[in-house]
Amino acid sequence: MPFGPRARRCRRHRLNPWQTDTCIGGWHYKRGVKYKTPKKVIDLLTDIVSKNGNLLLNFPLPNSGELDYEEMETLEGITAWMRINGEGIYSTRPWKIYGEGPSTKVKIVTGNFNEDNRNDLTAEDIRFTVKGSTLYAFVMGWPGKEAAVQALGLREPAAARQDSQSGIARIQQRSQLETDRRSFEGPDAR
Repeated sequence: MPFGPRARRCRRHRLNPWQTDTCIGGWHYKRGVKYKTPKKVIDLLTDIVSKNGNLLLNFPLPNSGELDYEEMETLEGITAWMRINGEGIYSTRPWKIYGEGPSTKVKIVTGNFNEDNRNDLTAEDIRFTVKGSTLYAFVMGWPGKEAAVQALGLREPAAARQDSQSGIARIQQRSQLETDRRSFEGPDAR
């Protein structure tokens, strides 16, 4: 295993499923409130799902009962991302570690209402989920030329190229993985 026991402990996910909720703005509709960006919501969602969690997302409604323009922009951004990446979110399980990168080394402060204090995830941050024998690695930003996924044991970084139509990054493997099928299946694999 590429990580020592101490590193493994802090990057492990919770064994029991859990859920949390958040709102894209205030919990009650108020004009002029700045909403979370689609990137911020996607970062939260992917981070939570990789840790065996579920995210309940609230959109506050005005008295018309319809989302306002800015809320629709946020929703459309999340929907576009889910259309491409939803397979790695829906009906998945956590992998043996939830992720790697700079954000996994940050001390997490417990308590309520602290999600706005966290930095955006970057191309160096990766989150993992698994469905059956398929491992999903979410690179949380555009890596440029290469994405190095240390947990996969690649001998050298993989070249990433962006699909011009979907915008999704595809990673081309340049060397053989040093892991076997067992490493993709955690204790909760179904």
